[in-house]
Amino acid sequence: MIEMMRSARRSTAGTASDKGRALQICLDAPRVAQPQWCWRDDWVQGQESIYSLIGQFQVLNVVGAKQVRAAFVEAVQPGTSIGLRTPVVDLIRTDRIRLASFAAAVRLPVDVVRLGFVSEAFPTSGWRGHADLRWCSECVKSGYHTPMFQLPMVEVCPAHHGVLKHRCPRCRSPFPYQLTTLSQLPLFCCPSCKWDLISSMRSGSRLALTSSHLQLLKQRSALLQFVDSLPSVFARHCGNGPSLRTAALVMSPPSVRGNDGEFRAFIARVLASLEATTQGDWDQCNPTYTYVERNVALRRSRGSTTAAGEPGWSEHLVPRSDERLRRVVALYRCVRRHVWRNLVRSHRRCVSAVCRRMWWPIVGSDSPPFCPVAAAFLRWRLRWESAIRLSDMLNRPNTPPLGLVTWLASSPIAPPSCTRSAQDWLVDHVLGFDLLGDFDAILGEEMVRRTDQPIYWVREWADGAGQSCWVCAGSGTKSNPFRLFVDNTSPIPQSMSADEVGHYSDHLAIVGKIEH
Repeated sequence: MIEMMRSARRSTAGTASDKGRALQICLDAPRVAQPQWCWRDDWVQGQESIYSLIGQFQVLNVVGAKQVRAAFVEAVQPGTSIGLRTPVVDLIRTDRIRLASFAAAVRLPVDVVRLGFVSEAFPTSGWRGHADLRWCSECVKSGYHTPMFQLPMVEVCPAHHGVLKHRCPRCRSPFPYQLTTLSQLPLFCCPSCKWDLISSMRSGSRLALTSSHLQLLKQRSALLQFVDSLPSVFARHCGNGPSLRTAALVMSPPSVRGNDGEFRAFIARVLASLEATTQGDWDQCNPTYTYVERNVALRRSRGSTTAAGEPGWSEHLVPRSDERLRRVVALYRCVRRHVWRNLVRSHRRCVSAVCRRMWWPIVGSDSPPFCPVAAAFLRWRLRWESAIRLSDMLNRPNTPPLGLVTWLASSPIAPPSCTRSAQDWLVDHVLGFDLLGDFDAILGEEMVRRTDQPIYWVREWADGAGQSCWVCAGSGTKSNPFRLFVDNTSPIPQSMSADEVGHYSDHLAIVGKIEH
């Protein structure tokens, strides 16, 4: 070492330009070890929430919330130099997660990770997302959770048709939709009793979702994202005409829709109609009005229209003070009369035979399949009238129409500027479409029922039956008329003809064997 220093001194002394320069010794600084995170690309199933991604990340790397906070959570408040003392990170918004660092760790684009937040996937309705985790008991087996489950309008998993859970199966405590950074407890674990929702996944037996289930989840999520963007779309299109700038628009809840293509086509037709209408078109209208006393059903007999009087239910079941319910009951009777006279016309004997035979409380029981038209009509009436026995349908109702009461509790609401008559007009039309659409779905079920498949008598919606999808605009005045757009494209299936040889006798033979 001394010899090397002497040689270095001699070499520096031999150069005139290097005289007076101090000797420098360069040392190599040790490299900082970068954390090596584990990740599996085959675990990504598409449109997972940030809760799901962090939960899977914790499973693969066996880390808790403290390690996640140190690696991917901002230590200071965004836009300031103030340190964040709160140990809770809200996973609905993106204000504290380092998206670029976390996206690199899970090998996903930043935009894909960003859409895992409810506020980013649903900018309009995401701010009202649930503060507690809501999950599907089947999807969670693979650690899958989507931001769609946090929306208030989503109550059922579109893939597995199960009601979303929000309480711990053991202690009934909620799972906060947050990352508690002072705890070593990973996500998907109950903060109270430490119940693990993905215990099988942590043990290595992960069950991935099928392609059909993923397709249903992606379609419904894409539909809800499209619906979430509709306020800005309508605002952009309605600002084109002078009569549409102040037109308030109200749309039915989108959670009941199932076909993305049909819904987008319906919205396109609505926008085209709104853009094509000008104030000059309204000025040329000369509307006529016919005032009818409220809560009075109209009945046409021999070419003249007369009032029907009582709504069919006694006053203690449908009180006169409840004006809205009496109006809805009167409309239901009109629709029921139409179904009875036109769609069930040749099967009236079949309906009467069943009502005379099945005299016991029917809800919760089953029976062998019989005439599909009669079964559809009785199931339809049972749901809307909430009767106890089928034999009661032959006489004056003795139970309140709870189905209509339930529908009325969530009836459509017109824009605030609408008149009272326009609000009643909207309720009447939407209820009429819902009644006919429900009978359409029930009749379709009965037409394809097998002979070995019994009829279960319940008051639930039929498979495929949903409330009508509609959009209303206007206030009900001449300068801004009220307009209603309804998506009603499903045809009523062709029913079996009662004129077929042996139909009624076969029906009587089946009904005669039904016993309580």
